[in-house]
Amino acid sequence: MRRKWIALVCCILAICMVIPMSLACSSKEETENVTITIGDLTDLTGPGASAMKPISWALKDYCDYVNAEKPIKGVTLQVVSYDTQYKSDRFMLGYEDLRSQGASIIFTAPPAMAATIKARAAMDKMPVICASATGALVDEPGWVFTLATIDRYRIPVFLDWLTENDWEGTGAAKIGLVGYAMAPSPDVEAAMKEYCQSHTDQYTLVGTTLVPFGTMTWSAEVQTYKNCDYLFLAANGGTMASTFVDQYRAAGGTAKLIGSDALNAYVGAVTDKAGWAAVDGTLTYGNWGYWTLDSKQVDLAKQLLETNHPDDAAAYEKIGSGAIGGAMDAHYAVALLRAVIEKVGAKDLTGQKIYDTLQEVKVVLPGFYPVDFKDDQRQGARYLDVQEWSAADQTLNIITDWLETPTD
Repeated sequence: MRRKWIALVCCILAICMVIPMSLACSSKEETENVTITIGDLTDLTGPGASAMKPISWALKDYCDYVNAEKPIKGVTLQVVSYDTQYKSDRFMLGYEDLRSQGASIIFTAPPAMAATIKARAAMDKMPVICASATGALVDEPGWVFTLATIDRYRIPVFLDWLTENDWEGTGAAKIGLVGYAMAPSPDVEAAMKEYCQSHTDQYTLVGTTLVPFGTMTWSAEVQTYKNCDYLFLAANGGTMASTFVDQYRAAGGTAKLIGSDALNAYVGAVTDKAGWAAVDGTLTYGNWGYWTLDSKQVDLAKQLLETNHPDDAAAYEKIGSGAIGGAMDAHYAVALLRAVIEKVGAKDLTGQKIYDTLQEVKVVLPGFYPVDFKDDQRQGARYLDVQEWSAADQTLNIITDWLETPTD
């Protein structure tokens, strides 16, 4: 009997020793933190830096904000960046560098960078979120997910809105397009041609002209489009828009200027060169509004910019939509990654898991609209609004609600 009691006591003691050890192990597992790395493929010192640098800032600043104020349980987000200097031969080098630094997902703004790495990313099972969209990125769904709507869908909505809400002339409005021959301008050109050909009662297409990147003299183009009613500026950088507008208005060009968020990104460059009077009344469209949008997320982006980059904030707010539109792209990219992690967990988070789950989640930020993807759908943003450039206010005022854009 005594031996039985001794055996029982030993068992109890053993259990008492095991329980604290188990609890300690469990506690360790629950508190173990996982770092998820976002690779930022960008341009910090090249010709696109004025638009892309604040996007890179916004990505890191928002990740830091999430980590500190709204943490993902058991996860720390970090950002590693590669400066391509907007040189095409550095796009793939940057991708490889970010992979070597442990990136689980790539974020990039320009469509050219995403298009360059698209096939390789699919081979490596590396998800890519791109702030821009082109037909090349979305027509064959792959590992690039875009936070924009291609102009094949935006142009018809915008041109129809112009006819219904702005055109005050008689008959069809004379319209033209001028810009640089680089993405997404060819998509814009094709969409405008198609729309005008099928809506001859609304528009007469005077012509379209896309010239080599870096062109600064516009004598022929100014004469061709001098008397248009509307002229679309397919801007790819501040140089194109600022030099053209200055020369066009100086020569007596009378068209109402129109464009997309590609033009909105260079408000400062255009107005510094040509003056606000030259662009007063210009109408543009975009997926992410402007600094004037009534949105708590926009307010947060502005706060983070002014807090973390006080010496540059005023200048970037003046430059245009690059900082705020890019910030919303960055915020949505982080929100999508957060949704993925919260659905499948951070442990053993592979590229395949991220890729699969991005097609299952939906996120919405304050003041905006839901963003999601499907098996055959790589356009996350499917709405736009219209902004009017105001010389009196020296800003862009949003004059529509969100307008839905159709997709295939």
